[in-house]
Amino acid sequence: MKVLHLLSSDSFSGAENVAISIIENLRDNDNYEFVYVSKDGEIRKVLDEKGINHHLVSEINLKSVKKIIEEEKPDIIHAHDYRASTFTALTGFKGKIISHIHNNWPFAKKWNKYTIIFKTVSRKFDNIVFVSTATFDEAVYKKSVEEKSLVLPNIIDKEKIKKLSQETNEYGKFDVGFIGRITEQKNPEQFVRIVEKISEKKNVKAVMIGAGEIDTKKLDIKKTGYLENPYRVLKDCKCVVMPSRWEGFGLTAIECLSLNVPVFNSGVGGLSEIFAENEEYICKTDEEYIEKILNYLENPEKPKVNIDRFTDKKAYYGKIKELYES
Repeated sequence: MKVLHLLSSDSFSGAENVAISIIENLRDNDNYEFVYVSKDGEIRKVLDEKGINHHLVSEINLKSVKKIIEEEKPDIIHAHDYRASTFTALTGFKGKIISHIHNNWPFAKKWNKYTIIFKTVSRKFDNIVFVSTATFDEAVYKKSVEEKSLVLPNIIDKEKIKKLSQETNEYGKFDVGFIGRITEQKNPEQFVRIVEKISEKKNVKAVMIGAGEIDTKKLDIKKTGYLENPYRVLKDCKCVVMPSRWEGFGLTAIECLSLNVPVFNSGVGGLSEIFAENEEYICKTDEEYIEKILNYLENPEKPKVNIDRFTDKKAYYGKIKELYES
């Protein structure tokens, strides 16, 4: 079977990481041939380095997706997130379509032109995969897709992350870290504000890992930009802050926890499930972040969060195979 993984982005982040991991873990199976399809950009370097067959184009739209399908002739299209899923459904593709929803976008929680369109085209999908219970439960259209939907939380390769974390970290050690693209979703402004207020009470070193620009002139915050291997820096952070406005799953939080780095977070989306039994890491206000981080820096300890359920590779990829072959 030829499986086409379709994404609309040109970068490397959560959804891209999941798609690539599926390809890497299943491509030695004689049953599958994989092609990664997306907009051309920084993702090309990642795909080339990993030796993943790819078909990159200048834009992902209905016309380009139709052309790609004609050229690649896939049996299955594994479409990641709303845009790619919608374009796939509108092409009239006759093979199996799996829609994989990674993000808990605000627009998905109320009726609007995007959710109406998605509900309409969802009849074309064989399966819809949601990365967290919150992502499914908060979707306004959930009742209409319930029978073909399943919640499949993301997983990490714990040993691979630990190995990568051992590479040289030329940036130094930090008290507080932030990881993620500098976007509205990740709420980097709140991180900067928190560091500024903590710095009034305690001298701390802070780092921001991720592509994008933000004004930190008032503070001595190290900005690394995008890092192919962020784990070498994360392991040398005493704690990480994830003040996201919305999240589908929160894969980065699991990665940090695998390195014994606690994550103080907003508890949105999948983060609420990850930290359901450890609400001491969830913060709702600047003051709550500041108090909990300062207390932790005075009395550091390993995080108490159990992440075993997010490391079972056999179960996860077995479920993906089941979706492909059913």
